[in-house]
Amino acid sequence: PMPRWIARIADYCDGWIPLGLPPAEIAHNVAQIRAAMAANGRDPATLAVRTMLPPVGRTDGLCDLEASLAGAPVLRAAGATHLEIYPTMFCRSEDGLEVFLDRLAAWKETERAP
Repeated sequence: PMPRWIARIADYCDGWIPLGLPPAEIAHNVAQIRAAMAANGRDPATLAVRTMLPPVGRTDGLCDLEASLAGAPVLRAAGATHLEIYPTMFCRSEDGLEVFLDRLAAWKETERAP
């Protein structure tokens, strides 16, 4: 965001949604926002950053969950605190949704492990 928007985010917001930005740009902007928050006496660790996990396509028209999840650490390192994932990109049936959600839950647990 432009410097004016960084200042507004630092003054008034609890989060930022950098949809479609590459990780390096997210990291750069998160650093600026957190620095502005600190300068305003706000705790920069409280900044929530939500972005979409870029889907990796397969030849059958769906997306590859494992390949897509492999991109999560880069987004986390860039400052993302919340990742959006759209189930309909990865499955087309109730059974597929159950498998998708089970895998996502297992992945989330491994993300929390030390």
